[in-house]
Amino acid sequence: MTLPDLLCEIAPPDERSPEALRRSAVHEAAHACVARLTGAAVRQVSILMAEGSGGHTATHAPDMVPTRRGLENLVMTALAGRAGEEALCGGPSAGTESDLAFATSLLAAIHGSLGLGDSLLHRGSREQVHALLAVDPALRRAVEDDLGRLYAGTLALVREHRGFVEALAGALVAERQISGERFEALFLAHARARQTVDRARPRGGRHGG
Repeated sequence: MTLPDLLCEIAPPDERSPEALRRSAVHEAAHACVARLTGAAVRQVSILMAEGSGGHTATHAPDMVPTRRGLENLVMTALAGRAGEEALCGGPSAGTESDLAFATSLLAAIHGSLGLGDSLLHRGSREQVHALLAVDPALRRAVEDDLGRLYAGTLALVREHRGFVEALAGALVAERQISGERFEALFLAHARARQTVDRARPRGGRHGG
């Protein structure tokens, strides 16, 4: 039995257009790429339709009790789907709403719940602090500034590793689901190829005349 035959058996037919399917694949590939680049392990990447979602990326962060840097890495991973769509699909879609909600909520918690911002004051639970965004201009500005800074860094990473994101997206369109082991093999092959290209580039130096 071929892989397409197996997929037909275990998954419903995918009625998305080729363009929508590629966008979903790019979105998830970018999530996975940035997660791996910021230190997380990628367990699975999928564009199988499930519960109204066009795909998912399962990761495991290395820190059980993360620092602000670790939490910001989670925010960057969340923003990566949008960055992938912007870099490779001509612009983001409304499908990034849940990622933005997660990133916004986590950044608000950094400033108002976890004592990892400029103040040690605990202003409430993560949900309570998220609600404060509607009425607290200073908190809103702090979170917006962090979102802008981290999104710029995420977009730069996606553009730097565009070749890998495109390759992984292509594999997802063909296979619909990539295991953690296969993802890691693809990622390491890409890293080796980048190193080979970098070594082959002529280095600057003094030239005789």
